[in-house]
Amino acid sequence: MTKIYIVITALISFFFLNSGLSQITYISTSSGNYSNCSNWSPGCPPTLIPIGDSVVINHDIMLISDLNIFGGLTINSGKELNGNKSITVDAGGDFIIMELWILDRI
Repeated sequence: MTKIYIVITALISFFFLNSGLSQITYISTSSGNYSNCSNWSPGCPPTLIPIGDSVVINHDIMLISDLNIFGGLTINSGKELNGNKSITVDAGGDFIIMELWILDRI
């Protein structure tokens, strides 16, 4: 019984401690297709952005397949994510568009 308890505790601890280690933030490094790995650091972002991961768009990016967001997607000011594809923001997902608005008095 003690061995089973130790193994279960060790497994729970392993998953709990490592849950934050797999979070990745993908940042665009140049304009182009979303699926082109050379446009991103640290590598290709998935089209299903998992919980904990995020994608930051700092360049104009062409979406060539549908995108599902469980994690986060941020499009920074003056940049575009375009293409005739679907973007689905699932429960708990974040889709942020950073844009500067200047309001003038008339």
